[in-house]
Amino acid sequence: MAKIKRAGKGIVDKSGVTRWGSIHDVPDPFLFCLAWNHAWDVGEVVERPGWGTKVWEAIGSCDCGRRRKDVIDPLSGGLHSRQYTGGHGFLSKSRPDKKVARLEYFRRKRARQEELARMQKKSESETG
Repeated sequence: MAKIKRAGKGIVDKSGVTRWGSIHDVPDPFLFCLAWNHAWDVGEVVERPGWGTKVWEAIGSCDCGRRRKDVIDPLSGGLHSRQYTGGHGFLSKSRPDKKVARLEYFRRKRARQEELARMQKKSESETG
């Protein structure tokens, strides 16, 4: 049996893949990406030797920990290659369906909005 460790409410197996018991256990940054795809922040773009010419290499990162390296032809903009690392919860074949992730994302968002409205109302009643 594979040795496992806990990752929040998820479990990380020996290959580094995080598995969650249910959609309710998925941390917010992962849930956002499962529901809407990654919000890539591309850092520095560097020029590297490539296939007979120079290429651009761009590393993108997301709040969920996923990273993406794109190798791009600087003349045509064509994508030569793409590699992903990190964000191991996304490697699981048992990850939740996008529809399920969206519903959970909206459920959490509405709960936070309702809590904020209650706090504002309470604050107004205490000061007014």
